[in-house]
Amino acid sequence: IKDRKIKAEVADNLELRLKGLSGRKSLCSNCGMLFVFEKPDIYPFWMKDMEFPIDIIWLKDKKIIEIVKSAQTPEVAGKIMSYTPRTEADLVLEVNAGFCEKNGVKIEDGVEIK
Repeated sequence: IKDRKIKAEVADNLELRLKGLSGRKSLCSNCGMLFVFEKPDIYPFWMKDMEFPIDIIWLKDKKIIEIVKSAQTPEVAGKIMSYTPRTEADLVLEVNAGFCEKNGVKIEDGVEIK
């Protein structure tokens, strides 16, 4: 994204997608998790058991379609935070909070996946 390389772990099955980054203390500065889905759909993400804030980037056809910056850890007023895109995606990338702001990442940017 924007000439920045991200070393992403791949969550490509239900078990890995449900676990996500929950329970971890942090991510390295150029690391992330890429969630791979079988078909485009509206995929909400929750912050259950998260211990640090993240940027959530929804993708379709390797283009950014939605971004939540600095998604907060897990509870606000006793409720687990959840974030839902407005349109269908087939991939979701989670990175450290502030990544999108720092790198000027925005909706419609292309993403190269190797």
